[in-house]
Amino acid sequence: MERIFLNVGLILSAVLCIIFIVRSIQKRTLLGKLLSRVLIMMLLSVVAYAVNYHSNSGSVMFFAVSTTHAAYDWMLFFMMEFTCEFIGRKRGGFIRTFFIVLCCIDSAALMTSPINHLSFSYAIREGNFNNVALVEPKAFFAVHMVVGMSMAIIVMALLCKGIIDNSRFYRLRYEIVGIVCILTIFFILIFIYDEYTVVDLSKLFMGVAAVSLSLTTFDYQPFRLLKNLQTYVDENMSDATIIYDNKGSILKINTKAKNLFKEDVINNKDKLMAALKLDEDTGRTIKTINDSTYEVVYKPEYDSKNLYVGSTFIFYDVTESLRRLEREHKVATIDSLTNCYNRAGFMENAEKFIEEHKIDGGYAVMVSGIRDFKGINGLYGTRAGDRVLKEIARHFTEYSYSFPMLYGRTAEGKFTCILPFDSLDRVVNELSHIQIPLEDEMAVNVNLCHGFVVMTDMTKPVEYYYEIALLALAECKKNVSNSVLEYSNAMAMEQRRTQTLIAEMHEAIEKEEFYIELQPQVDLKNNRVSGAEALVRWKHPTLGKIPPGEFIPLFEDNGFVSKVDLYVWEKAAETLKRFEEEGSYDGPISVNVSRVDVMSLDVVAEFERIIKKYGISPDKLHIEVTESACIGDRETLINMMDGLRERGFVVEIDDFGSGYSSLNALMELPFDVVKLDMDFMKENQSDEKSGVIVNAMAGMIHNLNAKIIVEGVESGESVKKALNIDGDAAQGYHYSKPVSVDEFVNFVKKFGK
Repeated sequence: MERIFLNVGLILSAVLCIIFIVRSIQKRTLLGKLLSRVLIMMLLSVVAYAVNYHSNSGSVMFFAVSTTHAAYDWMLFFMMEFTCEFIGRKRGGFIRTFFIVLCCIDSAALMTSPINHLSFSYAIREGNFNNVALVEPKAFFAVHMVVGMSMAIIVMALLCKGIIDNSRFYRLRYEIVGIVCILTIFFILIFIYDEYTVVDLSKLFMGVAAVSLSLTTFDYQPFRLLKNLQTYVDENMSDATIIYDNKGSILKINTKAKNLFKEDVINNKDKLMAALKLDEDTGRTIKTINDSTYEVVYKPEYDSKNLYVGSTFIFYDVTESLRRLEREHKVATIDSLTNCYNRAGFMENAEKFIEEHKIDGGYAVMVSGIRDFKGINGLYGTRAGDRVLKEIARHFTEYSYSFPMLYGRTAEGKFTCILPFDSLDRVVNELSHIQIPLEDEMAVNVNLCHGFVVMTDMTKPVEYYYEIALLALAECKKNVSNSVLEYSNAMAMEQRRTQTLIAEMHEAIEKEEFYIELQPQVDLKNNRVSGAEALVRWKHPTLGKIPPGEFIPLFEDNGFVSKVDLYVWEKAAETLKRFEEEGSYDGPISVNVSRVDVMSLDVVAEFERIIKKYGISPDKLHIEVTESACIGDRETLINMMDGLRERGFVVEIDDFGSGYSSLNALMELPFDVVKLDMDFMKENQSDEKSGVIVNAMAGMIHNLNAKIIVEGVESGESVKKALNIDGDAAQGYHYSKPVSVDEFVNFVKKFGK
């Protein structure tokens, strides 16, 4: 029974060693190669023991036991090399060479011992069924033991270092290898020193050792680590996922991930990191793989001792998301009508265009605008306007085939381009006057004007040149005889002046740089001063007196005019209070309300506040509303005028006949006074029909119980015309220009006397 058990055990151990030798070699790795050498030495010791056990020849038995001990030497040496690689420690060149030399010397002594008995002599241990040869140590055998034990100690030290240096998730693999080594040595020592047994249990254990070492090396998985990582991975398993251990070997991979890279790249974490151009500090990257785009998330995992235990790669397919972003970006940067860049797209691509196209003559930025584009839309319809824009864009596209050009529709009716300065004349000449065919064999003549600036300082952004080219275009549009205008120093000075006015407008109110002048209004019946209009002025500390025609349009554009108007209303009320206290003038003062005021202020509430503040009668503060204020929300305007009249204020319509239908104004607007400009009566002065219309208009105003103030009266002839239409008062340079408050008081005292 003992013989059968031993034979079966030896055969099983030998077969297992052979199987796992082949498996280790097939791995084609250094670790597999080193393990195969360890297993070959194990197999050799098993075969040598089998020969020793079954042979009846003393010489064969002696040679077999010598082979067994020599195999132990090389098994421990290869185990030492395998352990270095297993724990990731570089194998030392000197130590390795030293032990190779020792093993060679020891092996030579062992293998020649049957002849010269240098290392040991032999004895036969008798068993129940078989005998085995054993060694009887001599002096040189101590060298063999020192060599073997030294390598065994090194192996155990390396395994201990692996246990200490690695996370708890990987300690088990080093512990298993250590236990295998200890048991193997333990069984060998039992056989040597148990004088009654002929069965070497270490040889039966060699099969178990081969299985354990192979599985631990190639198939070990830290299940606790996998469980920890699985929590993170389970949320992302719909995406390609790879989990690596701390040595860079795959712990888990799904099907999607297998199809992303070649097998040799996926099987090596370092190769995958290199392919993705990732490092340990880079957690995310975007990578195009197999015509798809992925966001790659790399997540290293550390244990409680901050030891690296593994890593996870998740590949999120963001192809469709990027396509959607591209579509959204196109919508944001491409003009849908003309299919060229809009302003955002033009500015985004300008710097890149200039870098890619270097030319000797330099670049110019040109803004081209359609003259009276609103008129084209109004006369021919918006479809025709769209057709015009598309045709102009087509012309720009054709130019871009001839020379480097970046162009776009950057505003309503405006195109901007960056083009070589040498090509600018061609574009201007060909695009200034073009005929564009419409439907039904119709055509529209389109006139374009162009403002341009040469890009002399390439460090300045294109946005800067675009803005000043717009200024040149605005100046060009003012003169119908010009089709192109270059940005000049004069424009630069005007721009700087404009920017100065806008920048200092708030401070100007705080420092009371604004003030009012009064233009007298004279009663045509008794030739006495019956009123005055308050007009705002600005005395700038460095620019001097600034004309209202310069700053009022700016303030109307940016909305600041409301603050200026509030300031004027306050000053007018303050002046009325002063006149009342002095007794120098007891008539009204008129102030203007702009369209911006109607839309942005509670005008009625503001005037109520002002008269309460200064304690003046509301009929002393006349409110002039320009006829152009009717454009927009007429209902709001009418409600405001009604509210003012209900509270005792006198409401005047200013600039009567200047744009809005005059008859509509008379029918819809509530008012007390109408101010007629002399220009309204100058056209065809000798025309009887014109005179009849003006007289009829004046008659209607009087029939509505309203007074007429004629403004712009500059001569005695103008006074006669004002009297002919039964005007109540007159205002103009014939009587006085706008004057200071003190000068107005003097004028009142002297006039009519």
